[in-house]
Amino acid sequence: MAWWDRRDGKNQRSGYIGHADGSSDGFVWRNDVGANSFDLEGSGQVNLTTGKTKIVYSNGQYYSSNSDAYRMIFGNYGAFWRNDGKKIYLLSTEENDRFGGWNTYRPFIYDLTSGNVQLGGDGNGDALTLERASKAARFSGNAFIKGQHLTLDAGAGQSRDYFRFNHWGDSNNGRDNVLYIEDSQGRHFSTERAMGTGALKANFLGDLEVGGKFTWGKNTGQSSFNCRVWGNDSRKQVLEFADESGWHFYTQRAGGPGTNEINFSVNGSIHSQGIATSGNIKITGPDIEFRRSGNKHIWFRDPNGLELGLMYCDDAGAIRFRGQKQAQAWKFADKMIQLESGTVTGSGNGLIRGEVAGGSWSSWRERAAGLMVGCPQSTNSAHNIWKATHWGQYHIAAMGVHVPSGTIGNALVRLHVHDTNFDFNASGDFTAGRNGSFNDVYIRSDSRLKINKEELQDGALEKVNSLKVYTYDKVKSLSDDTVIKREVGIIAQDLEEVLPEAVGIQSTEDPENPEAIKTISNSAVNALIIKAIQEMDAKYQAKIEALTKEIAELKATK
Repeated sequence: MAWWDRRDGKNQRSGYIGHADGSSDGFVWRNDVGANSFDLEGSGQVNLTTGKTKIVYSNGQYYSSNSDAYRMIFGNYGAFWRNDGKKIYLLSTEENDRFGGWNTYRPFIYDLTSGNVQLGGDGNGDALTLERASKAARFSGNAFIKGQHLTLDAGAGQSRDYFRFNHWGDSNNGRDNVLYIEDSQGRHFSTERAMGTGALKANFLGDLEVGGKFTWGKNTGQSSFNCRVWGNDSRKQVLEFADESGWHFYTQRAGGPGTNEINFSVNGSIHSQGIATSGNIKITGPDIEFRRSGNKHIWFRDPNGLELGLMYCDDAGAIRFRGQKQAQAWKFADKMIQLESGTVTGSGNGLIRGEVAGGSWSSWRERAAGLMVGCPQSTNSAHNIWKATHWGQYHIAAMGVHVPSGTIGNALVRLHVHDTNFDFNASGDFTAGRNGSFNDVYIRSDSRLKINKEELQDGALEKVNSLKVYTYDKVKSLSDDTVIKREVGIIAQDLEEVLPEAVGIQSTEDPENPEAIKTISNSAVNALIIKAIQEMDAKYQAKIEALTKEIAELKATK
């Protein structure tokens, strides 16, 4: 059955319904103008040809009771949707098999039970699952996205815990854009930006390992900084910190693994509040501490390692200085400075040498001293100023000072020579335990020094005649009857009875327990003898004159 269009003078067929030809069992409904048709083939297949526009339009639903629907056979492949009652699939065929069965590709699966969507899979798994219930996107290999979290779940690659990328912000506290990388124990790494200032901050919680050079950007500085590890044949392990102009400091184990020597070098100066070393040396501000048992050393060496000087302290706290290439050693201990090794030689050398400012004799109290000794017990003890000793043999001599009872007018300087003393006291007296040998002795006798003079009256000869002259053994002191020598002389007590002005009192015993020892003035004895000779001369002159007169008278009578 055909339809012809003869409107407006036309004479053309518009379409037909019927068999396409005499040999076909199919039934066709065709529109010749639109070149579209609806074919019911004898095989049972239904063909719909869309014609010019290639469009099929329906204003109602399309229902298909077949599990496989909507196959697309353009090109070398077929593609179709499949509903197996549990899931809906987008499937494809092998190449050049457009009408065949599906292959292993599963680009899209919709789970009708859970509402999940799987993408990019095959017969065994998928690349991405969009979970309806959790609203998460789960990638294959245990990765999924939910909310602000991208999580790599536990189990992948034998991992025991998940990793999660957590993107969040807290603008009220100036944390506008924050990314955490974390697991169930907490954050590993974070980076964030403050949007108001543009400032970036990154935090690593734990160890950071870098395979190559680690570089810090310039930021507000003039140069970047970097840290790198390197080595060569002579310096096998080096950790170096540098900027664009060169290295700042490095540490190295030049001998490589298994060697002990480690060096640390700084290309400049070090400023620190404190430095502590594994060798028990600690530097804090103005202090340097050595904490260990045994000697603690500070060495001074030349470039070849030769010792020039050494300072060290032992466990007893004694400090020693060794200098001039081990030529001498000084010990600071027991409140003294001791030259332990070496001997001072040379006319210009001394154990202690230095320059001391001078001044007048009268300003001796104000002048500096080459040696100054404090004497805190001078009132009840004697203090040695110096002492000469032959160690292992004997003490030779010493000089000491003492102020009896704290009265400075009684101050005493005593020179000890073996068992003999020589005393100089504040009153100007000098006392020796034995004889004095002089080229001459001059005693001050100037008339200007003598006032209230009275001529000694007659009787000197009688006084001299009353004195007895003895020979005797002279002992050292009242407490030591060691005989000094055999002497001849008079007794002070005898002289005191006839001429008390010639007898004095001198203490040569213990200053704290003095006993008066009588002394005589040789000048006074000499004066007494002179006066006695004068009296004897006057007496004999009178007798001579009387005898001369008597002789003259006798001669005159003859």
